Amino acid sequence: MKKRFIKKYFVIQDRTLKNNLNVFLNYSFEDLNKALKKAGCGLLDEKYKDSHAIAFIPHKGSLPYFTIWIPQFTWILSDQAVLGHEIIHIIFAMLDYKGIPIEKPEATCNETFAYLFEYFFLECSRKLSTIY
Repeated sequence: MKKRFIKKYFVIQDRTLKNNLNVFLNYSFEDLNKALKKAGCGLLDEKYKDSHAIAFIPHKGSLPYFTIWIPQFTWILSDQAVLGHEIIHIIFAMLDYKGIPIEKPEATCNETFAYLFEYFFLECSRKLSTIY
């Protein structure tokens, strides 16, 4: 039986750092770049066309457009782990963009990182629970 991949795009608004996370699931490389172009963003380089998943930050004008793309996603445990992995990359990028040091295990940074991971993963789960 062939897996069913439902194309899904959603935005999660982060009220802590005031950033948005854009998530594209089951988009082809071509469809992803069409969506990025329509949003007024830079495109994903051709060298990433065959990626299993990627977190990247094209720019929309001068602002970062924090993005996760997973070309084939179902709600199985291994796909959830990939989503979590990409969320971690985005959090590192967001903390760096806001000038929050990530190389020191300071309590504030640890708590911010842990909170953001919990928040983004929970919100992704909520968005996905409507289709899986």
